[in-house]
Amino acid sequence: MTTTIRTALTFCGTLLLVAALHAEALALDGYWHGVRSTAWGDGVSGSTSNWYDMAPAAGNPVGVPDDRAIFAPGAQRLTVEVKKKQSIKSIEYAAGNDTYQIMVLDQLNVTGLGITNSSSLVQAITVKGKKGRLHFRNTAIAGLLGIGTQTIFIYNDDFAETHFYGQSHASTTKIINRKGGLLAFNDKSSAGDAELINSRPKSEIHFLDKSTGGFAKINNIKGTVDVDRLKAKSLPIRRITNNRKFIVGDTQVKVADTMTLQKRSRMHFFLSKNKSGKVSVTNAVVLAGKLQVTGGASVKKGQYVLVDSRQKITGKFKKKVAFLGFTKKQKPKVSYKGKKVILKVN
Repeated sequence: MTTTIRTALTFCGTLLLVAALHAEALALDGYWHGVRSTAWGDGVSGSTSNWYDMAPAAGNPVGVPDDRAIFAPGAQRLTVEVKKKQSIKSIEYAAGNDTYQIMVLDQLNVTGLGITNSSSLVQAITVKGKKGRLHFRNTAIAGLLGIGTQTIFIYNDDFAETHFYGQSHASTTKIINRKGGLLAFNDKSSAGDAELINSRPKSEIHFLDKSTGGFAKINNIKGTVDVDRLKAKSLPIRRITNNRKFIVGDTQVKVADTMTLQKRSRMHFFLSKNKSGKVSVTNAVVLAGKLQVTGGASVKKGQYVLVDSRQKITGKFKKKVAFLGFTKKQKPKVSYKGKKVILKVN
């Protein structure tokens, strides 16, 4: 290697190091003071800002943070509105007794550590409106518990959405979909130990790609739970209570505790030549509501277990099962045998 090449490589390496250090230096932390307004995006104007370099009421004004956004007691405003797209590595609720209300009206990306609650109170984030988007990316965790060991509530309201991407994790967060709210787990993300609730009409919970339900508890009161587009071999969850549409599709769902179907439940299974949906439950199963099974001429003759339990199954689906796509010769029929619900295809 010539001296010229060595010099050039050394120079390039130095430039890369300087660039990395410069990028690190530009990463900005900020304590929310809410001096100017409720807008997350209002940084320094004159001698004031919504963000300062120390907890209220001390410190100097700084710009809008992109590394750590810290919410400590004593801010002038406790409502924070994301009105324009923002990205932050971590959101931290400091120890104290102030309850903040973060309203996500546009898109908020959480890309680093995630959300930590060290306060002594439950903290809530409301994602609201058709433009409202809360995205957890990379390995961000939605509900890291700090000193206060209180959880995070996330509300998706008025057709707003929360998405988990990469290997992000919902942890112990309680996520509630209100009217039209949507929650989706994408890539290899996990629902962790979260509590997931569809509380209002047109609310939706989706598991996609190779995501996992972890040990999550799902309560589908008035919406849709759809796991049909999952690409993983199976979906583990802890518990599910269902009173509306539960689309199992051709996915293998493994429930570590109980499954309770209520009278307005509608459970959907798909069968094909090579795949069939199934729900396996460790503890008790309570059946009720409607059953729909979609098949086709390619479905082979035989018996298919739709639901099984290691303990017991009580109740039954409504007598009239909706069979779609089957031929007359296949004559699909559902029967109940001990701890199993079985579909027979001729």
